[in-house]
Amino acid sequence: MLADVIPIAVFIYGYFFLALRRFLGLGGLAAGGATLGFLIVSFGLVPALDALTGRDVEALTNGSIAYLPAFLALGGVAAPLVAGQTCHRAAARRAAGLALLGIAALFGLSLAARTLDRAACGTIPVGTHWLWHLFNAGVLYGLITTAIRYRQRVPD
Repeated sequence: MLADVIPIAVFIYGYFFLALRRFLGLGGLAAGGATLGFLIVSFGLVPALDALTGRDVEALTNGSIAYLPAFLALGGVAAPLVAGQTCHRAAARRAAGLALLGIAALFGLSLAARTLDRAACGTIPVGTHWLWHLFNAGVLYGLITTAIRYRQRVPD
């Protein structure tokens, strides 16, 4: 299990830090602090939702709830990028923000496939978990290419 979770977590928090630095222009200390805050909120989300609902939210979502912070972070980074800007980086930021919103939509589909997998196994013998992996490959590709394209358009 940890062989799956650790690389995913490293990518999520590493990309969040990169996005704050590259797309939003935060300094290293600010991006590091925000990433640490994101990490803390991410680890506290499931226990908080369990306490609020009185139910095992992770079991209800087939473990997908743990990825909700990453999904929300995509939207949180994209929102200021697509907002009206007048700086010399406005076009590149808007393009990156729109790409991140599209990637968030794909990630939402990926999470839906993961969440529905157990319930779908009775109807669909192969389940839907493979869609989780397929869509996530697209998410990772999209995130990496978005960061590369932005850097090409707006060099440091």
